[in-house]
Amino acid sequence: MATDLSECSSRALQHALAVARHYKADLDLVNVVQPFAYSFVGHDAMVQAHDLAEREIKEFVSSLQRNRALEGINHRCWVLDGDVAENVCHIVRSHRTDLVVVGTHGRSGLRKLVLGSVAEDVFRQSPCPVLTVGPYSHGTAREPRLKHVLFATDFSAASEEALPWAVSAAQEFGARLTVLHVCPEPKGEAAQDRDQVNAALQERRRDLHASVSNQVHDAQFEIQTGDPATMILEVATAQDIDLIVCGLKPLRSFSDRVPWVHAYHVVCEAACPVLTVRGHLLG
Repeated sequence: MATDLSECSSRALQHALAVARHYKADLDLVNVVQPFAYSFVGHDAMVQAHDLAEREIKEFVSSLQRNRALEGINHRCWVLDGDVAENVCHIVRSHRTDLVVVGTHGRSGLRKLVLGSVAEDVFRQSPCPVLTVGPYSHGTAREPRLKHVLFATDFSAASEEALPWAVSAAQEFGARLTVLHVCPEPKGEAAQDRDQVNAALQERRRDLHASVSNQVHDAQFEIQTGDPATMILEVATAQDIDLIVCGLKPLRSFSDRVPWVHAYHVVCEAACPVLTVRGHLLG
């Protein structure tokens, strides 16, 4: 759990605690002091900021213990200096972490350009799946209760190979699983070959249906047309989704950035947590 002890981190912490409790997992609380904030005032200010961060996280953990929020959970605290994503990824690799949980303020436009998005950096770089909790995401009980999982797929290899995470969540909690593919509005030659495109999509749908139906009792499949992020959010709202899962291929070229932009939009606007899995983790 990457935390800056803010309100958005507090919401994400609810989910981290619930997951750790349910799966009997160890929990690492990681607070990273970023040097750029103190680059104009010198090294001494950075040292003081680090010491303050250590005191704050100790007080924070003490309050969690008083409230019995950490009861039965093995936990460690880390206060590190530097880039958040780099430090989180280092811990993930060195401690073989299974899941990163992070909250986001959901910044966009100029605020995102100036301040950046720590959560986006983390889920783009993390060697393991990342559960991101956005500003509109609901909280959770002491034990997670998933009733409906949405798996968003573009039928790519990276996307489809992320399916086991969605299937596992549905199986673990006896939840419904909706598999959604959003097809952008066809243009040019694709518009002229609409029947052929639809036939290909239906064939992929049937293949996926055969695979998932053998693993999840209550599974349904939808193909929608429109902007992917918008349609994912609309379906998630209409069907009262508790978790969105999507797989994303590694960033190798500019064209690869488009699905990540859609994913970040979903994370910022969704009323539930979003689990993202980088493609190179898969297979």
